[in-house]
Amino acid sequence: MNVVAKDMFSRFKDEKGHFKACLQHQTKGMLSLYEASYLEKEGELVLSEAMDFTTKHLKKLVEQGSLEPPLGEQVAYALELPLHWRMHRLHTRWFIEAYQRDATMNPLLLELAKLDFNMVQGIYKRELSEASRWWTDIGLAKRLPFFRDRLVENYLWTVGWAFEPQFSSYREIQTKANCFITMIDDVYDVYGTLDELELFTDAVDRWDINAIDEFPEYMKMCFLAVFNTTNEAAFRITKEKSLDILPYLKRAWGDLCKAYLVEAKWYQRGHVPKLTREHVGDLIRANWRALNGNHPRNCFTTVASNTPRMSHFMYGNGDGYGIPGGETKNQVMALLMEPIMF
Repeated sequence: MNVVAKDMFSRFKDEKGHFKACLQHQTKGMLSLYEASYLEKEGELVLSEAMDFTTKHLKKLVEQGSLEPPLGEQVAYALELPLHWRMHRLHTRWFIEAYQRDATMNPLLLELAKLDFNMVQGIYKRELSEASRWWTDIGLAKRLPFFRDRLVENYLWTVGWAFEPQFSSYREIQTKANCFITMIDDVYDVYGTLDELELFTDAVDRWDINAIDEFPEYMKMCFLAVFNTTNEAAFRITKEKSLDILPYLKRAWGDLCKAYLVEAKWYQRGHVPKLTREHVGDLIRANWRALNGNHPRNCFTTVASNTPRMSHFMYGNGDGYGIPGGETKNQVMALLMEPIMF
């Protein structure tokens, strides 16, 4: 943390270096400090202390029920998950609806926000419709009913990673890849034999179309779908951007299949890696510190930062991907299907 930031936070501490007790009576300021603390980088002890201090006191205020709306709603929402960890576009809808109930809201600003949300949602609807036609035409879900058919969720991941309208082509290509990742994951987890999986892994790693002669019928379809769609995407990028990305795509699919094969062998041997909930929480926080570091701002770092945000969304309250429905379904409808009413 730079000297200016340290000096700024030092104003909130007493002579013993603790955050001043009087701060707990300034709820809006404490909420802002709470949100800012989640931008901590490695070694920023003062923000870590701020996080602990504000979390403790904000939770106390919620438990006491002493906060009037809309502030009480905002505090409860923040404690559920900080803004910095939330899926941006879904938070946008929540904030618009919360702002609408604010007595100080600006009607023109509210109308502009609603128009923006609904116009972008229209883009998502069109993209999802096109993805649905592609998925139906390719026929994998019908021919291979053993794997999870999660087209909407696979598209939703891409909205979480890059929600801006200009990334439409990225969402199209990545949605297809996500569908194949789910399919391959289920082949390795629940359907393929170890011998079949070793053949498949080797063929993908070598990107060898001739190897499919040794595959069972279902595996031929899996391989051809990945092989043809990936080559098509690589050709498209070469034509549009003059970049040859096929070697990187082949390596990515090979690495993924080799990782899945390791898991399949673990399962065969009865080995199940275990992590405690506390350990997972520590890993999440440590990785966020790394992501918050001084990295150049570009589309790659943006997607990297949005990946844990989508993980929080999908898995924060159980498996919202593997077992869709309930709250996940409601969120999908709010983000992709239901416009904000005027």
